[in-house]
Amino acid sequence: MSIKHKFLSLAALTCALVFSAGAEQLELFSGSTFPAGWQPQRGSWKYVAKAGEKLTLTDFADCNVKDKKRYSYSTVKRLKPLVGDFTVEWHLTYDQRDMAFVGQAVIALQDRSGKTLALAGLVDSRNFAPAAYYFESGANKNGKYAAPLKASDKFVISRSGKQLKFFVGSRQIMVCDAPEQELAQIKLTFDYVKVAADKRGEASHFADFTLDKLLIRSSAVPDLAEEVKEKFSGGKFSSDWYSLPGSVPLSFGQSEYLQINGFDPAVTGKSEKATFKHIVERSFGQLDGDFNLQCLLAWDQRDRAFCGVAELRLLDINGKTVVRFGLEDPWNDLKSRLVASCGNKKFVTFAAIAGDGKFTVVRSGNKYRLAIRNWLLLEAEAEAVPVNKVQLAFVWHKKPQENNKKTWARATHFLDFTLKELNIQSGAPAELTQPVAAPPEPPTVPWKLDKPIVSYWAGPPISEKMARQLAEGGYTVGWAEDVFDLDMLHKYGLKAFAVYNHRVKVPITPEEEVNYRNWINSIKDHPALFMYHCGDEMHVTRKQRFAQMVALASKYDPRHPTFNNMYPFGVNHKDLGLPDIKGVKELYFAHLEEARKLCKLKVLSYDLYHFGNTGDAAGFFFNQAMIREKALEWNVPSFNIVQGCRWRANLRAPSEHEYRYLGYVSLAYGSKGMSPYVYGWKGHQDAMVEPVSGEPLKLYYGAIRTHKEFVAIAGELMNLRSLSVYHAGELPIGGVALPDDAKFTLSPKLPSGKRHDSLECYSEGNWTAPEAFALYPPVKGFLLGYFGQGKDADHVLVVNLDYQEKRSTTLLAPGVMERFDPAQRSWSAAGKDRIALSIEPGGGVLLRLPPVASAER
Repeated sequence: MSIKHKFLSLAALTCALVFSAGAEQLELFSGSTFPAGWQPQRGSWKYVAKAGEKLTLTDFADCNVKDKKRYSYSTVKRLKPLVGDFTVEWHLTYDQRDMAFVGQAVIALQDRSGKTLALAGLVDSRNFAPAAYYFESGANKNGKYAAPLKASDKFVISRSGKQLKFFVGSRQIMVCDAPEQELAQIKLTFDYVKVAADKRGEASHFADFTLDKLLIRSSAVPDLAEEVKEKFSGGKFSSDWYSLPGSVPLSFGQSEYLQINGFDPAVTGKSEKATFKHIVERSFGQLDGDFNLQCLLAWDQRDRAFCGVAELRLLDINGKTVVRFGLEDPWNDLKSRLVASCGNKKFVTFAAIAGDGKFTVVRSGNKYRLAIRNWLLLEAEAEAVPVNKVQLAFVWHKKPQENNKKTWARATHFLDFTLKELNIQSGAPAELTQPVAAPPEPPTVPWKLDKPIVSYWAGPPISEKMARQLAEGGYTVGWAEDVFDLDMLHKYGLKAFAVYNHRVKVPITPEEEVNYRNWINSIKDHPALFMYHCGDEMHVTRKQRFAQMVALASKYDPRHPTFNNMYPFGVNHKDLGLPDIKGVKELYFAHLEEARKLCKLKVLSYDLYHFGNTGDAAGFFFNQAMIREKALEWNVPSFNIVQGCRWRANLRAPSEHEYRYLGYVSLAYGSKGMSPYVYGWKGHQDAMVEPVSGEPLKLYYGAIRTHKEFVAIAGELMNLRSLSVYHAGELPIGGVALPDDAKFTLSPKLPSGKRHDSLECYSEGNWTAPEAFALYPPVKGFLLGYFGQGKDADHVLVVNLDYQEKRSTTLLAPGVMERFDPAQRSWSAAGKDRIALSIEPGGGVLLRLPPVASAER
C-alpha cells in the first residue's frame, strides 16, 4: 500500500502521572506523540499519528523505501521497580480494516536488563490471516487467541505470588508460572511487515491503533468469580467468551437462545479446506475442590450426515483438558456418538438424532460424574486439579457425497446446536453424589400384554420425521436407543423396544454392567418404554449373552419385560447348540424350550420369510402352527415378523395384497403383534422407506390399512383364546383341515388335499431336504381362526388365502352373527345361519355370535 510521505508536527501532549503511596501509576496518552519519559529505541522507524484527543498511530513514514521489509517503532519507559505482586493494564483500540494487516502492537514487561517477564498485544504474522491476541511469559509459555477485525480492548497482565495471569477485558486468557524478576520497565512496540500482493489478496498494510491509558498497580487483580451463571440468548456469544486462533466464523439461527447452525457460508463456500472449526472459551474463578457444571442445550442432527464435533470442554489452569462431553462423528459413517471423557476413562454411545437436556459434570474429591439428564454416562477417578476455563468446540468435516457402497454416506453438514444456559459453581450437589439405589423389588402382578402391537425391524434412527411417519403409518411400537428416542416416540403416542447399542461381553465386566445399569436407570420410568430387546435369533454363540442381558435387565428393572426373537424352524442342531434330535418339529421345540428357560420369554416372537421369486416356501404355515402351539402352552402372546422387502435374488418384495395376507394369516394363528422386515435398511429393496432419505415407498402406503386393521382386530381378540385354526381347501404342511362338523364352516365346500407331502419329509433329520423350503404355487382356499373365552368358539376370522383375487364364500353359523368393521371398530348385524362373504385379496373378516346369544347358550 502506498501512502503520502508526511511527518506530523509533534503536538502538545498531556501526561498525567498519579501516584497513590507509590502503589499506582496512571498514564494518559493524548495528542500525536508519546509523552515524556518514553524513550524510542535506536532503529525505530518514524510513525504517523493522527491528531486528536488520544494517541492514534496510522502508519509509518517513508515506508516505501526500496527493499525495506519491516517498519517498527519501539519505546521504553522505566518504572520504580516492583518486586512482588503487580497489575499492568493498557487500553488499545484498533481497526485492521481487513485481514491484510501484517504486524503487531504489543506491550512487554521487562526487568532492568531488558529481559521480558510477560508480553501481550495484537499480532498478525501472515497476510490475509486473522490477527490474534498474543500472550507470552518469561517461562516460555505463549498462547494465541482469535481477535476481531475491529475492537476496543483492555489488556491486563497480573502477577500474584508465583502466577502470571493474562486478561482481555474481564476474560482470563492464560495462567502460567510467574518469573521472579522485578518489573523495572515497559516496552511498547508497533510494527508493520510489508508483503506484496499475491493470489490470496492485496498487499499488506498497517492498522490503526489508539492508545488510551496505561495503569500500573503494586497489587494483583482480584480473582474471578468462582460461579458462572449465564443464559445464552440472541445471535452471538457474550463478551465473556473469546474465539481461539483459526476459528472460522459461525452461522447463527433465529432463536430465543443461542442457536448455532454451522459455519459462515461466505467462508466455507469458497474454501477448499476439508475441516472448519470454531472454539470459544471463557474463564472463571479457579476451582480447587468440589464443583458442578450444568449446561442446558439441545441438538438436532436433522439426519445422520452430521460430521464433526460439538462438545464442551473443561480446562485446568495449565490449559489441559480435564473433561470432554458432547457429540462427534469424525468419519461420516452415519453413526454420531455421544462422548463423555475424563482422566483415562471414556464412554461412547450412539447419539440420538435430536435431544434436549442438561449436561452435568460433578467433581467430588477425585471422583467425576458425567451425566446427561438422568443418564449417568461416566464415573471416573482423576486428579482434582484446579480448573478455571470452559470451552465450546465446534468442528465440521466437509465431505462430499460418496457413492462407495461401504461408506453409504451423503454430503456432510453441521448440526443445529442450541445453547440455553451454563452454570458452574463450587460444591457437589447431594443428589448426584448419593449411592445408586438397590434394584427395585419384582412386581407383585405379572406383566401382561394389554394392547396389540405393530412394530418393524431394521429402520432409520428415530427423528421427528421418522416418529411422525410411524404414527401415520399405523405403527404402535418403535425402537429406541436412549431417552431422547423415547421422548420423540412418546410425542407421537408410540411405545418402544429399548435396545442397548453396545455389545456386552460374556461374562460382563463390572464396568460394562455399570454402564448397562446406568442406561436402564435413565429410561426405566419413561412412559414410552415397552420392552427391553435382548437379542435376535439365539445362535449357539449368542445364547449366553442373551441370557445375561435378560438377567441384568430383569435385575435393574423387573417392571418391564424383556424381548428376544426366535429363529424360524429348519436351523440345524449345531447352530442351535443342541443334540442331533430327529425330526424338525422336535428339534425346533427343543430350541424354543431352551430359549424360554434362558431368556424367560414373556412373548414368543419369530420370523420366517417365504415369498420367493417363483412361489411360496412350503413351511410357512408349519412354523405358524408350531409357534401358536407353544404360545398357548406357555400362555404368552406371539409376535410374527413378516416379510416386508427383498434382499436376496431368490426373494420377492410383497405387494400390498401380499402384505395384507401376512397380517391376516398371523391374526388367524393368534398373533398379537406383527413387524415387517425391514422398515428401511441398506441392501434391502422395496421396503417401507428408502433407507438413506427415509422417504416412504409404495409398500409404506399400502401397509397403512393393514396395520390399522391388525390392531383393531387383534384388540377385539385380545382377551380371547385361539382355539383352532383350520384350512378350507388345500392343506399345507402343518395345516389342519376344516372338519365337516365344525361349528363354523364354509359353503360350498372347497376341494381339499395335502400339499407338498406331509410332515414325514421333515422326520429324517435331513436339514437340506428340498421339501423344507422349496417354492410352490400359493396355497388355495380359506383360513378360519376360531376364538373364545372358554373351550367354545364364539368368534371366527375368515381369511382369503388368495392374495391376488377377491374371493366369495358363505359362512355357515349356528345362529345370528355380527360382523366387525375394523375401520370404525364397531360391530353390526351380519345375518343368520348363512352369511355371504366377499373378501378382498389376502384380507379377512371377523365375525362373532352376539354376546347375548353366547350367554343364552
